[in-house]
Amino acid sequence: MDNIAICLLARTNSVRLPKKALLDIKGYPTIYHLSKRLSKSIYETTVCIPENDTELLEGLENYGIEYFLGDVNNPLKRMIEFADKLDLDHIIRVTHDDLFIDVKIMQKMVKYHLKLANDYTYTALIPEGIGCEVYKVSALKRAYRDSEGINIEGVSNYFRNDKYKVDQYRPDYAYQYPDYRLTLDYPEDFTLISLLFEQMPFYAGEINSLDIINYLKGSPSLRKINKLPKVSIYIPNYNYGKYLEIAITSALTQTYEDIEIIVIDDASTDNSIETLKKYIFPGSRVKVIFNETNIGLPASANKAISICRGKYIIRIDADDMLLPDAIEKLLDSMDDELGMVFSGYIECDVDMTVSKGIKKIPPFNIKENEHHPTGALINKRFWNDIKYNELLTGLESYDFFKRFSSKFNIGLLKEVCWLKRNHQESMMNNNLEDRKQIKENIDGRN
Repeated sequence: MDNIAICLLARTNSVRLPKKALLDIKGYPTIYHLSKRLSKSIYETTVCIPENDTELLEGLENYGIEYFLGDVNNPLKRMIEFADKLDLDHIIRVTHDDLFIDVKIMQKMVKYHLKLANDYTYTALIPEGIGCEVYKVSALKRAYRDSEGINIEGVSNYFRNDKYKVDQYRPDYAYQYPDYRLTLDYPEDFTLISLLFEQMPFYAGEINSLDIINYLKGSPSLRKINKLPKVSIYIPNYNYGKYLEIAITSALTQTYEDIEIIVIDDASTDNSIETLKKYIFPGSRVKVIFNETNIGLPASANKAISICRGKYIIRIDADDMLLPDAIEKLLDSMDDELGMVFSGYIECDVDMTVSKGIKKIPPFNIKENEHHPTGALINKRFWNDIKYNELLTGLESYDFFKRFSSKFNIGLLKEVCWLKRNHQESMMNNNLEDRKQIKENIDGRN
């Protein structure tokens, strides 16, 4: 008989919602509510945490929750360590985000997984937050070996290739409301889940997930609380205050409206703060993040993207601007097989004089730094595996493109979607010798 157990992955250093496993709902931490729910399963549950997460460890011990201490940085390795300790053949992976896991669906998924002898089984047709994943331990070990020690974001991303037998379990139609969100990833999610615990007629930690789905069906105002935008536009800024308002306005005036806008200011010393204050008010469509110290463009971009909630992300530099229909056109060109879609642009002078600009239409010269992240619509799931190299002091976009294009398919929209401002303060016109050396190093690695 196959040896199977639940591995509940948890940690306190979440970027978007720190310490969410210990957030209080009705007098108890969220990890307690989830553990109580999973206790209804036929499988044993263990919370698997990084061995240095002392705060979470204390919380688990306070409530008598069984735990396992494993690898600090790599959740895949932590799962393998846990499996080896219990001599498991298969692992049911649950994350501390998902307080409304449906135990019945879980048990049916395991049967399906075993019957088909899958390496990895998942479900994506139900609300995020009530499903789980099932892995064959031998496949986990193979994925770890194949990754050569690279820590890929999210365990399932190791299996997004044709090396493994992967299948989706499809639950009953009544559960299939994938646009509903019952997971705990952003502050808005915590608001919704807290309200459900308050409003449900029974203890929400044990109530059937189908009853929760039906409750949300009749409560459109609740569903709106944590609805995700389709696209996130993020704008990194450092001392481009005199151009910043044009970039933000170009994001606000898109013909496609299901967007969020995030501006991250990297400790500017010019008038940027005064400009950004105009967009900080209740109900503003622009979320502003101020770095306490200057951390550089690559780190600022990664920080902004980690907060982005959209399925797709697009960057505007603070001295550039999108054309009004840019997002609409890029979305029309995107499909599930593509990780990114580039568009054409016009390189203008400092005053954004289009008539004197140089029109550039894909395909760009792959040997040059023309594949700029502005005007590139990226599936955020694919970005999770690449990210910007925070050690670079220039050409981070060129490096990102080189690594991204080696792994994922890229689409090219042969239309102009944005305007690039060329001016003396631009990074591309400064530190030319340093940039040349950085480019040579990047090309040497790739």
